[in-house]
Amino acid sequence: MNNLWYLLSQLSMWVAPVFYKVLFITLTASLVGVVVLLVEKILDDKISPLWKYLLWGIMLVALLVPVRPHSAFSIVSGIEGVQEISYREEYEEATSALAQTEQELGDGTVPQQIQEMRHRQQRAYWKTMLFDVALPLFWLFGVIAALLFFAGSRINLMLKLRGQTLQDKEIIRLMQQCKQEMGVRREIPVLMPQCAHWFNPAIWYLFQQLRADMELLNDSFVLNKIGAQQSKAYAKSLVAVLGYSRNIALMPRLLSMTDGKKNVERRIDMIRMGEKFKQHRVWIAAGCILLIAVIALLFLTTKPITAQQAADMLLDSIKNEEGMVSFTIPRQYDPVEDWTIEITCNTTLPGNTSVNQYFFAEENTHKSWKKGKTYTIPLKDPNGTKLTMEISLPGGVSESFELVSGASEIENNSFTGIRFEEQEQESATGFQVVAKFPAGWETQPYDESVYIPGNFDGVLAIYDGNRPIAAIGYSEFTPYEEEIPQEEYYKTVYPDLRLSSIFCWDEYQPVKTTETGETALTNIWYCDPKELDNYMGEMPDCPILETSGILSYDKSLGVYVGIAFDPEQIERAEVEALAKTLQITN
Repeated sequence: MNNLWYLLSQLSMWVAPVFYKVLFITLTASLVGVVVLLVEKILDDKISPLWKYLLWGIMLVALLVPVRPHSAFSIVSGIEGVQEISYREEYEEATSALAQTEQELGDGTVPQQIQEMRHRQQRAYWKTMLFDVALPLFWLFGVIAALLFFAGSRINLMLKLRGQTLQDKEIIRLMQQCKQEMGVRREIPVLMPQCAHWFNPAIWYLFQQLRADMELLNDSFVLNKIGAQQSKAYAKSLVAVLGYSRNIALMPRLLSMTDGKKNVERRIDMIRMGEKFKQHRVWIAAGCILLIAVIALLFLTTKPITAQQAADMLLDSIKNEEGMVSFTIPRQYDPVEDWTIEITCNTTLPGNTSVNQYFFAEENTHKSWKKGKTYTIPLKDPNGTKLTMEISLPGGVSESFELVSGASEIENNSFTGIRFEEQEQESATGFQVVAKFPAGWETQPYDESVYIPGNFDGVLAIYDGNRPIAAIGYSEFTPYEEEIPQEEYYKTVYPDLRLSSIFCWDEYQPVKTTETGETALTNIWYCDPKELDNYMGEMPDCPILETSGILSYDKSLGVYVGIAFDPEQIERAEVEALAKTLQITN
């Protein structure tokens, strides 16, 4: 029994991708077929039999051609994901993570995390059993059964016809004449149906409609050969065949010419309209070609996505559950080698220390990310872990995400960069200020709508819609080489801002410290610039204004940044939250 189960499991690994490819094909072909059917119902008496049949060719292309070119007009891209359905990797990774965690504990305890990982493994097991094994094998057995059924029906029909010959010499002569005129010199084979789509009733029904239109085309072809004067006789023969077929067993009635009274009536109506179709054949052809192009453009293409859309789709796919973080590479974006996804895990350890771990370095180095694949990251201590993801794609697309310690979901921390270009001085370098600026904030040329006291270069105004709320500028400084305690280093960076007589950035409160820099909150006191000219020489009497600010420096770049905020437009808590995300990079 175990050997049989192993063989079935191995077989399903090969069958599953084929099944889900067929599922995608049958869904798109069904949509195309329904559209073609609606078009024919609306324009039934305006389209000739030839173009009715050619319209069905779009559905046949959808069934037979698995490759879809890109088009911005595609409306079926949403169902492409069915081709990638698989939970094998999720189950294998959950099993591996569980085994590793249990081995590391090794003391027989069953903490909450282990229980959650076991539940996740069980869910992945049942999902892979259903979607990777049961459904694909059920489809395969259905294909085999359908092939056997139709093969048996064909053999049964041949046995019934054995020994029976056509006696009417006139009919025999007519048949030979038709074969000769059509260039048929051998026996015509009977094709087996498309058994791979046995589970889709829409395909069965649509093929029935296709066969009916194929008979209309046959009628048109025959009348072109025998002449329009024979149309009445031909129509009578259709009625006669219908009468003979009423008592015929089911299997021979697979022939479309015996599909019933309504179908025969429709064929006779089309015969009557033969001359009308000939008169308007140019307009009919032009309209049908346009219809075919539109349907193919909408249903037989896939919609390409931009790099930004791909990054957003990856964000939407992120999940955090039961000690496992997962994300999926969007399959709609090409080329997959463009992805750079840097994931850093910072775990706090006893003794006020921490350890950084880097994931998927090999995928980034060798550019071996796979479209549609879900990648998972096990977190041994979710409550003491900080997980950061940096996504980069061509075209300047850059996104950052952070798993907040103890949070139940990945939060979208979308960072925005303000770029300061290189200055004329040889010592200056280009850099950018990156922070989680709220949505809607943007920089504009500085117009003193918000005043920034100090001798800053490259000053910009920051607006929230139409409201000026802040100003940002930078200055260069020469880093001290002497050994200076970290908590005192800022005094060497900002002496001009701290010691001026008309402004002062003081009450320095660090909120973020790195190896090369520091970001802090400050209060800013400054003489009212509108009154300053009235108190020259009497600075102590000048009206003083107060606001909140952020200071940040980076020793490796030799620059510092100051941001002054309008106190009436933004709260102190918002300033602090922004400061914690700010960093200066090149």
